[in-house]
Amino acid sequence: KGDPVASYIGGTPSFFPPNDILGVSPPRPLCAICNEKMYLIIQMYAPLDGMDRSLLVFGCNNASCVTQAFQGSNVTGENFRFCLGGNGVFKCIRSQRKQEQHEIKKAVVQEQKMMSTWDADDGGW
Repeated sequence: KGDPVASYIGGTPSFFPPNDILGVSPPRPLCAICNEKMYLIIQMYAPLDGMDRSLLVFGCNNASCVTQAFQGSNVTGENFRFCLGGNGVFKCIRSQRKQEQHEIKKAVVQEQKMMSTWDADDGGW
């Protein structure tokens, strides 16, 4: 079981409570073409304004689905459907929770420590 505040490639997705009720993760999304479970490509921790937030990108492991998503596509043409959502073979979902006040203060202190360490060397750059 992973950590929802960790960023990693592949593996098992991790969700913040209450999405991860009693240690049971929500089901993986399904491919819009073959209707099979999709696999985690990347989980990226991306906090935002007092929220713990992770973005999870899933993709279909079926080569024919990816081929079908690209079929009729022209990278420079108007029919580049893949760019407009992957035609259902890729999906991004988010898991988030409101940060507690003590967690926000701890994050601010850590950021200040990082900034003071950065500025302590020869002018930063």
